[in-house]
Amino acid sequence: MRRLTLLLAMALVSIASIEAGAQSGVIHDLGDPRTKSPTPNCANSRFYIDDSTSKLYMSAQGSPCLWTDATVQATSFPGVTADGLTPGGISAAGQVAAQKISQTTYTPNLYYSYGDSITAGLNVTSSQFSYPNRIGQNLGIIVTQRGVSGDMVCDVPFRMLNVDSPAVASTQPLRTLMIGTNEINKGTGAYEAVSHLCFQAVVSWATVPVTSKVLGSAATTTGTCANDTTFAAATGVACTAPGSTQSYTVTTTGGPIYAWRRIIDSDAGTYNMQVDGGTAIPLATATTPAIATTNGHTSSLALVRVTNVAAGTHTVLFTQTGSSGTMSTIAVGTPSNAIFSSLPYLVQGEIPPQLNGGNAAALAAYRADQASDITTLLSDGLNIATAPVTKYLQATTAAADMFDSLHPNDAGHLELAAAFQSVINLRGAGGQKSPCKNVANYTVLQGDQFPGTVLCSGNGTVTLPNAGIADGTVIEIVNLDPSNPTTLSWSSSFFMPSKIYPGGSVQAQFTAATNWSPLAQNSSRTFASSSIGGSALTAGQCASTTVGTTFGVGTSSVPVASPTTYPGDGFYWVSYMSAANTITVKVCAAAAGTPTASTYQVRLLP
Repeated sequence: MRRLTLLLAMALVSIASIEAGAQSGVIHDLGDPRTKSPTPNCANSRFYIDDSTSKLYMSAQGSPCLWTDATVQATSFPGVTADGLTPGGISAAGQVAAQKISQTTYTPNLYYSYGDSITAGLNVTSSQFSYPNRIGQNLGIIVTQRGVSGDMVCDVPFRMLNVDSPAVASTQPLRTLMIGTNEINKGTGAYEAVSHLCFQAVVSWATVPVTSKVLGSAATTTGTCANDTTFAAATGVACTAPGSTQSYTVTTTGGPIYAWRRIIDSDAGTYNMQVDGGTAIPLATATTPAIATTNGHTSSLALVRVTNVAAGTHTVLFTQTGSSGTMSTIAVGTPSNAIFSSLPYLVQGEIPPQLNGGNAAALAAYRADQASDITTLLSDGLNIATAPVTKYLQATTAAADMFDSLHPNDAGHLELAAAFQSVINLRGAGGQKSPCKNVANYTVLQGDQFPGTVLCSGNGTVTLPNAGIADGTVIEIVNLDPSNPTTLSWSSSFFMPSKIYPGGSVQAQFTAATNWSPLAQNSSRTFASSSIGGSALTAGQCASTTVGTTFGVGTSSVPVASPTTYPGDGFYWVSYMSAANTITVKVCAAAAGTPTASTYQVRLLP
C-alpha cells in the first residue's frame, strides 16, 4: 500500500553524538517549528536539544524564526533551558550548535533487517511497503532483508552468523531485529529459558565487534577437536571426547566475558567453563525442552555471560566432562571500549501485538524476557536500542493496522517503521524525521517531496494548492484512521479522488500542465467480520454474517474474504456486496460437516 510521504526541505539534521575524545551530549532533532503550536513565523528551521547541557538550540537556512524563549519553554519544550534563541533572530551559540550537529550526523551506509514473516513483509501489497523497506527509503540506503517466515529466536543465528561480521567502523551499518511472534507456538514457561539463551546470543553477537571476539578456530585445544563450520562467517571449534579442552586468551576493560556456544538437541555433551582457574560453570549442550524450531532447526547459539571480571588479560578454559556428545564454542569475547558511535548498532523491536489482543499473556511474557535481556546487555555497554512497537502498532481493529490475526497490513508496517525510526533518529541515523507525521488537516507546502516523512492523516482534510508548488513535486498521502475517510481538497486536478478511505492512499504529482494527478492509488479497505462456523452444516448449507462498511461503498465493489482460522477441508467461503455499505460473508459445506469457527478479514478491492 502506498503512503503519502513528505521530505521537508529544511536543515534535516538528526540526533548525533558529539565526541571530543570521549562521548559528550546527544543532540535531539525536534523538527520543523511549523508543526508546533502556536505556529511561529518560521521558514526552513530546526530545533535541537543537547542532552549534556539541557539547552535548546535553533538552526535555520532561511528566514529567522520569531520565537521568544518564554514561548518555547511554555508551549513546546518544558524542562529545558532555551539558549541560542533571540526574538527575531538566531544567536551565535545557536549557529555554532547547528554547525556542530551537521558535522557529526551519523548516517548508516548499509541496513540488515532480521526477523520473521512480519519483517519479511508477508501480506503487504508490495515489498516496498514492508517496514524494513520503509526505513531504507527514509534513510536512502539499500536494505538487505534477512527476515524469514516462521523464524523463531533460535533460528536467527543461522541468518546472522552465516553472513554478518559486526566490526568497529566510523560509519556503522544499521541492524534491526524483531523476533518472537512464533515463540508462542511453544507456550510460556520452560521454553522461555531456551528463547532467552538464543536471544542474548543473537543480540550480543550483533553488537560486539569481531575485534573483541576470539573465534573457536583460534583456540588452543587438546583431545579430539575440529573446526565447527556450522556458521560460515564464524568458524568455531567442536570437541567430542572426554577430557578435551579449549583455551582462549581474552583481554577485558572491566566488562564481562562472553562465550557464544552451540546448543544441540539430543546431544549428550557436558562440560565446564572456567575463567582464570576459578569456579567451574557446568554447561550442557542440549536444552530442556528441545530447541526444535518451527522452521526445523535443532541447534542454535547460546550465550554464557561471566561478570565481576577485572580489567586485564584472562584465560578461559572449557573442559569436556561427559563420556560422549559435543562441546562446541563459536567464540569468546568481551564488550569493546571503542568510541561508542563506532560500535555495531542494533535496534530491537518489541514483539508486535496481535489482532484484538490475541495471545496477550504469552506475548507479554516473552516481551518481558527480551526487555530483561536488553537491560542486562545495555548494562554491559552494548550499543542497543528498543523500538516501542506496542506504542505504535494499533492491532485492535483489522481496518487500522492488521491484515490478519498476526500480520500487519500496509498501514501497520508504516507504524512499525515509525516505531523503529523514532529510535533510529535518537541514535542519529539518517537526516530525516520519523516516517509517520500525524496530522488532522494539512496544506501541502513548497518543498514537500516524496520520499521522506510520511504524512499520516485521517478524519481531516489535506489541501493540494495549485500555486507555490514546484513543477514535478511528488507527494504521497495515507489514511491511517480506522473509521473515517480523509478528504482531499483541490481546485484543479486530473482525476484526483475526493476522499481516501481508511487504509487507502494516493501518490500524486504536480505539474504546471495538469496540476495534480494521481501516479498511483490504493483504495483497498479492510474489515473484520464476526465469527461464523462452529456448528454442523448439511451439504450445500452455509453460515453467514454481514459487515457494515460505513464508507459509501456501492454494490459494484468487489470484496475478498479470508478466514483468520482455516475452517477445514470440505468447506469454502464467499463474500459479496449484498447492499450498499454491506458485505455478506458465508462459509459453506461442500459435504456435511462442521467448519471451524473463524472471523474473516474482508478487503474491498479498488
